[in-house]
Amino acid sequence: MTMPTPHIFHAQVYYEDTDHSGVVYHANYLKFFERAREDIIGIDTLSDMWHNKG
Repeated sequence: MTMPTPHIFHAQVYYEDTDHSGVVYHANYLKFFERAREDIIGIDTLSDMWHNKG
């Protein structure tokens, strides 16, 4: 069994994404997960699906 190729997504973390100690606030991880998911699928594919299938 072969290991799947990992997907590397580089995200810019802004000050507003962190808590008072400078660590990414846990709820903001969802934003990064969604951006990475869109990157894997391909934003063009998502846009086409949205327009064609509603």
